[in-house]
Amino acid sequence: MKYTDLLTKTNEAAGRIRKYIIETPVELSFALSQKHNCRVYLKMENLQTTGSFKIRGAANMILSLSEADKERGVIAASSGNHAAAVAYMLQRTGIKGTIFLPENASAAKVSALRAWGVQMEFYGTDVGDTEIFARETAYRKNKVFIPPYNHPHIIAGQATIGHELQR
Repeated sequence: MKYTDLLTKTNEAAGRIRKYIIETPVELSFALSQKHNCRVYLKMENLQTTGSFKIRGAANMILSLSEADKERGVIAASSGNHAAAVAYMLQRTGIKGTIFLPENASAAKVSALRAWGVQMEFYGTDVGDTEIFARETAYRKNKVFIPPYNHPHIIAGQATIGHELQR
């Protein structure tokens, strides 16, 4: 993908996800600045509703779905932050979906997902195997797979951090 295409997609994503995310502050880290003898700033994505930057990509992809895709429903796989982001967006949009997690997923993360009211299924003990199984299930059931990192909509959504930093 060319830089200008990514920039256009990122600008579109920024407008699309605006009401679902928090424009997080940038803070100087005194400890890291001292340790590395330079100024180190942190983009405080931990302040997002779901606790990480992953909401940006998940929101952009889910909001980019066609009406037919929304009707079909979605499937995602994650052991943490991507799962929370997808669960939050499913709750906010009313789209039906299932999140696959490894059988050994953290009890705290599973509890947090239950609070979002998302349907969960468990498979395997390695998140890579869980993702492969979830992709296959999405294909078999004619659902949209929401990947955690490797899709243009996910990338453009997560790149909106840079969009905010440019201001």
